[in-house]
Amino acid sequence: LNSLSGTIPAEIGNLTNLNYLDLSLNSLSGTIPAEIGNLTNLNYLDLSLNSLSGTIPAEIGNLTNLTGLYLSDNGQYVEIITDSGTVTNLESRNTDNSLSGTIPAEIGKLTNLTQLHLSSNSLSGTIPAEIGKLTNLTQLHLHSNSLSGTIPAEIGKLTGLEELELSSNSLSGTIPTEIGKLTGLEELDLRGNSLSRAIPTEIGKLTNLEGLDLRGNSLSGTIPAEIGKLTRLGRLYLSGNSLSGTIPTEIGKLTNLGRLDLSGNSLSGTIPAEIGKLTNLTYLSLRGNKLSGSIPAEIGKLTNLELLRLDGNRLSEVIPTEIGNLVNLTHLYLNDNKLRLNVLPGSIPAVLSGLNLVELDISGNLFEVPADDPPTPPPAGDGPPPPGGGGPGPGESGDPPTPPPAVTGAGRFSDDDTSVHQANIEIIADRGITVGCSPGRFCPDQTVTRAQMMAFLARALNEETSNPPTASRFTDVPADAWYLPHLERLADLGVAQADPDGAFRPTDPLTRADMAVLLTRAFDHITAVAQPTGVFEDVPADAAYAGEIEATFAAGITRGCSTQPLRYCPNDTVTRAQMASFLARAIQDTP
Repeated sequence: LNSLSGTIPAEIGNLTNLNYLDLSLNSLSGTIPAEIGNLTNLNYLDLSLNSLSGTIPAEIGNLTNLTGLYLSDNGQYVEIITDSGTVTNLESRNTDNSLSGTIPAEIGKLTNLTQLHLSSNSLSGTIPAEIGKLTNLTQLHLHSNSLSGTIPAEIGKLTGLEELELSSNSLSGTIPTEIGKLTGLEELDLRGNSLSRAIPTEIGKLTNLEGLDLRGNSLSGTIPAEIGKLTRLGRLYLSGNSLSGTIPTEIGKLTNLGRLDLSGNSLSGTIPAEIGKLTNLTYLSLRGNKLSGSIPAEIGKLTNLELLRLDGNRLSEVIPTEIGNLVNLTHLYLNDNKLRLNVLPGSIPAVLSGLNLVELDISGNLFEVPADDPPTPPPAGDGPPPPGGGGPGPGESGDPPTPPPAVTGAGRFSDDDTSVHQANIEIIADRGITVGCSPGRFCPDQTVTRAQMMAFLARALNEETSNPPTASRFTDVPADAWYLPHLERLADLGVAQADPDGAFRPTDPLTRADMAVLLTRAFDHITAVAQPTGVFEDVPADAAYAGEIEATFAAGITRGCSTQPLRYCPNDTVTRAQMASFLARAIQDTP
């Protein structure tokens, strides 16, 4: 372990007898010299965790004896084995490579390669078909680049692959049926691309898979029944696609599953009773679909569950008492997203009080409440729109979620004890996002300005800066503005943006549309919907902020301002209490 800097000298190409070269975990910059191709005896080359840039030289194709090629960042820490045999975890020095250009076709000459890691760079272009010549590969990691085009069918020739990671690129087209030839695969990660059409039935041939991650694409069609053949799966993520049809009963064969996420699709029908066979589950999320019928009693067999999300569906009937068997459950969400109603009549089961819940949301249902304990009435709207309409600006967007039940008893502030947002006010206060408007008071009904939101959001993201800026990039923000450090930091991150005239409008009230845009820019797990469908009556699908509003709706962060009809009220202003609910849900959402 060293701290070498500067460039890799061209003279390195004179070391023609080298068979092992490891320059990883340094601060080397510049390009990879073409002379590296002279080292034809190399069988191991590791240049990862540096600050290298430029393209991968075609001459790398001369290194036909290579069995391991590592040009990526290899994650956030590295394991170093010392002379004594001790394993030490060392923090990354933030010296990720930034190689650009395409993956050269000459890579196909490295037929002895067993591991190829080119992840976390800025590589673009397509995955070359020549990759199919690397038939000895066991690991192919190309994730976190800017690769486009389709996944080449030739990838099916890599029958020895155990790990295939192509996530966080811009790959499109279909998942090739040839993927079914990779019967030795243990990990398949294609998340965060733009893959479309159906999941191929050939996926069922990958019987050695332990992890399958297809979330965040544009996949459609049904979940193939063949998925039930993947009996070694421990993790299955299909969320954030456009899958439809029913949840296949064959899902019950995946008895090794620890995490199952099918959220954010258009799945319909009932929750199959076979789900109760997945007794190793700790995480189950079916939220944001069109599931109907009752919650099956068999769900009570999932005694290892820690998180259960069924919110945002059309579930009916009573909550089964068997849910009280979930002794390890800490997070339970059965709440109604207003469009896909969880219409749960009957009494709230007393058995919920025996669970060790950290978070419980059962709002937006039809529970029976004893006459001497009437339900808390909903808040009287979110206030009038700002003068002149107050539409969302390009810098932010917003939308307060339906508030959780009010906290019983007094919190740290004296003026929010009756607020339905009190639980979330306490959460953001615990996180240091707010200290109130004055000693002991929160001013829950006070409108939030665009400037104030910058401070709240910077703290929520842990992006407060100790180096205040000396100038403002916005035409209407003075250099001595109290909120300028927060605003400039969020502008650096692409969260805050100026109007076309360069203004920010800091004193304008923050609108619900503003809040939605801000949250989608600030949090990676909230991604603007590419093709809005007009979920809310007052937010047309072609509205400039429709994608952001529908994203926060799908993420369970907002449920609109009214239900009959379902409306969002995009021009209404946001109160401090509503802001607390928006942020609390955003920072705690960990799908």
